[in-house]
Amino acid sequence: MTKILSWNANHWQRQPQNAAFWKYLAHDLAPDIAILQEVRPIVAQTPIGQTDPGVPPGFFLDQSGCYSWEECYHDWGTGVFTNALPIRPIHIPMSHKGCLACAEVMLSETFIIISLYARLEDGKSIKVIHRLISDLTDLLNKYRKKSNVILAGDFNAGLEWDKRQGNNSHRIMFERIEDFGLIDVLKTSGPVQTWRCSKSKVKWQNDYMFISKGLYDRVKSAKVLCTPEIEKFSDHNPIDLILN
Repeated sequence: MTKILSWNANHWQRQPQNAAFWKYLAHDLAPDIAILQEVRPIVAQTPIGQTDPGVPPGFFLDQSGCYSWEECYHDWGTGVFTNALPIRPIHIPMSHKGCLACAEVMLSETFIIISLYARLEDGKSIKVIHRLISDLTDLLNKYRKKSNVILAGDFNAGLEWDKRQGNNSHRIMFERIEDFGLIDVLKTSGPVQTWRCSKSKVKWQNDYMFISKGLYDRVKSAKVLCTPEIEKFSDHNPIDLILN
């Protein structure tokens, strides 16, 4: 089985917890592949040549090379990390610096993993995410017929916004993704909450994971995780996917 987890680490608001975040990710959540946003790689606090025995080396951005990370702001960004699995970063032109990280990850077969972070522009994300999908078009078209693509991240989007804005811009965005043959792993879960806002009573879903149909047929479980420990590290809840 393969465990894949997507999570917004909320590093910019919780910088002192970064080392503890990585330990919790590696030990407690223990994914084979971590698709992360608003994250600062652990190497920023760990000198090259030194390792923390509390964290598996594969989750370090060091000589192990088990990462693909793009800086969004001065010390955090968007990335794909593995627990010692071979990985090859895929660099593509992007409309917004550091909002996409793409990689080939080698398991028994090659996976194409994309981490997406739709940053806000004038308080909204929809223009940004439509541009990012356009940036991904060539890559997604290239692997359209493959059964091993995963696109996940913090979209800062949801159908709730269409209701409030009186348009279909978010629905159209999801349709664009589905047109590449990708399926929402939580589509049968009913309403879920992935972002917690103390100022809102709405149970917002801002985070999503889309996968190829071939992978969808191998899904053992797909769920949103929420525990007191997760709430300590981020205001987002991770999406946890287990593949047979």
